[in-house]
Amino acid sequence: MYSKCGHIDAAQKVFYRIPQKNYVSFTSLMTGYGMHGRGEDALSIFAEMQKSGLSPDGVTLLVLLYACSHSGMVEQGLRYFETMGDNTTRVKDYGLVASSEHYACLIDLLGRGGRLTEAWEKITKLPTEPSSVVWVALLGACRTHSDVELAEYAFKQLIELKYINDGTCTLLSNIYANAGLWQNVARIRLLMKKSGIKKRPGCSWILGKKGTVTFFVGDRSHPESREIYALLGILIERIKALGYIPKTCFALHDVDDEEKGLLLSEHSERLAVAYGILTYSPEATIRITKNLRVCGDCHSAITYISMIVDHDIIL
Repeated sequence: MYSKCGHIDAAQKVFYRIPQKNYVSFTSLMTGYGMHGRGEDALSIFAEMQKSGLSPDGVTLLVLLYACSHSGMVEQGLRYFETMGDNTTRVKDYGLVASSEHYACLIDLLGRGGRLTEAWEKITKLPTEPSSVVWVALLGACRTHSDVELAEYAFKQLIELKYINDGTCTLLSNIYANAGLWQNVARIRLLMKKSGIKKRPGCSWILGKKGTVTFFVGDRSHPESREIYALLGILIERIKALGYIPKTCFALHDVDDEEKGLLLSEHSERLAVAYGILTYSPEATIRITKNLRVCGDCHSAITYISMIVDHDIIL
């Protein structure tokens, strides 16, 4: 709970208060460290787990791969993956067999590390037919590296597996939009409409004066929306002076760059940040949760904003 709320230090304190630690407590803290990009700390806890006499199971190795993936620790992740066998080699370091989830984590690890060709080669050499989670991981890697051709192939495999939902359609649509292939974007939207698939609207929430406050993209329903947008405008001008340049590739609409910049400024997480700055006491930590992945431009903008305000921002 503490980890998911951005309170990783509190999670660590609770962990060390547990007199008899088991698989669940060790794995939970490792997961938290992975979420926060603290891969080295996750590996340190894994070493503690082994010293305590507990051997890892499949979930533990999955969490390790996840932590390495989110921390850019490709080589370490590959070493842990190699400790597992496949359906032809069942006994290795821990006597574990890699599942489709482990292979998906491997593809994500390589994809995030910029090794997309290697990820594809791993898929072609899988001991079993790739599952939907493997193809989704590859599709996500294609989004990161703007590989249209490989993304289309992965999407076709998902269609054959009848695993098409708002997430996979949105991923491919975003890849097309980033490449300026607007006719293909329209084709995916038509596919979603015919299939009855509705895209989840991105939303962010923050603890307000009277409970949780939720913001959607372009939201103007909040009573303080005028002040929120005014503050955002001031913040954007200030961080531009520090070197912030809007990454318009994340504004996935067929409009000019100026309008793309305006669309980016209305993302829900930015509205939540501005609300927090307006209403929180000085130096209070601003904690925001979003239901979808934060876009690269918002990550950059909010990093700059955290440099000019008296708040820690955890998103």
